[in-house]
Amino acid sequence: MLGLAANQEDLAAAMGTFSVCLPRGLVALGVDLPDHDRDDCFHVWSVVGHLLGVDPQLMPAGIDEGVALMERIWGRQTAESDAGKVFTAALV
Repeated sequence: MLGLAANQEDLAAAMGTFSVCLPRGLVALGVDLPDHDRDDCFHVWSVVGHLLGVDPQLMPAGIDEGVALMERIWGRQTAESDAGKVFTAALV
């Protein structure tokens, strides 16, 4: 039995976490990651995103588009909101 479809933005963010954030994190940790290895990682996770059903319009063509997409998604998802304020107040 198939469940409900996953949120496309969340699928794109998950794909971006592995295809963009992982290589950037390795470089931040001091790993010497050649551009071709970074690009290969991006490609592999783009294929995984396709297999998971990420909307083609949310599939960045390259690493630079992937970085821009991740910045936009995380900027929107971490923006201040009324719901977030209520949730935070409940937790505090």
